[in-house]
Parts: sequence; C-alpha cells; structure tokens
Amino acid sequence: MQRTPVSGRLLPGRRIRDNESRVVVVRLPGDARPAWLPENILPGFHTLDDGPERMRVLVRRLPQNARVVVAQPTDLRNEIALNSALRTLVPLVLLLPLLAWLTARIVATELAPVRRMAHRLDGQAPDRPAALSETDVPDEIVSFVHAINRLLERVASS
Repeated sequence: MQRTPVSGRLLPGRRIRDNESRVVVVRLPGDARPAWLPENILPGFHTLDDGPERMRVLVRRLPQNARVVVAQPTDLRNEIALNSALRTLVPLVLLLPLLAWLTARIVATELAPVRRMAHRLDGQAPDRPAALSETDVPDEIVSFVHAINRLLERVASS
C-alpha cells in the first residue's frame, strides 16, 4: 500500500491505493479525478455504474471545499459478503441433520418410560385394574401417575 504520512493527512497530488483490497482514496481537488468519478458528486455513499466496473463510493467534504473519495469495486464487496455468508451458513447446514437426530433421540429416550407405562395399562385386564409402578417414571409425570393410581383404586373398589 502506498502511503503519504503527514500527521494522518493526504498531501495534495498524492493518491492512496491498496491493491490487495482494491480500495482507492482520492483527495479532490488536488488529485487527478479518475474517469469513473463524476465531477460534481455529492457527499455520502454512492454506487457508480459508469466506469469499467461498478464502484461503491464514499465522498466526504473536508474544510476549504476539499473532498475525500474512498472507492471500492462492488464485485469485491460482493465476494466478501458471499464468503462471510458461506462461512456462517455451511456449518449450520451441516449441523442441522445432527441436531435433528440428537433432538429426536433425546425425546425418544426421555419418553420411553411413558411409552412402557402406556403398554402396561393397555395390557391390563378390564375387570382387574392394577396400580402403575412409580419407579423409572420421569419426575414431570409422577403426580399424573399418582392420580391414575388413585383413579384405578376407586374403579377397583366400586
């Protein structure tokens, strides 16, 4: 990168160009105006389509009616955005099947005692209901099992 260090200022007639990131910094009116840059461009952000490539441009007004123009080709900006999106989305897309399988596995494991209890209830004789076992029952449904056992006792005693 070519630099002109003078207490953080650009000297008139000097241009900064970073070839790696393809950023161009131009000070107007001192520097030669690039052909792709309109002469009376207003301060702020602009996207210019007139040159050989689309440019994203920031124009900032300085004291004494000078302007600084910072420009970068949009194809580079688009490439950076695409690479960032891919680095974010690819791991998520690869992990989604694993997370779905893991969620299904955890839910099935946690609900297995409830499924076994339902099979035991289905297998009971209708004329002789027996109380459900309260061992190996998830804590969340212990009170429900107690209520079913009390109901079965009332049905058996009637």
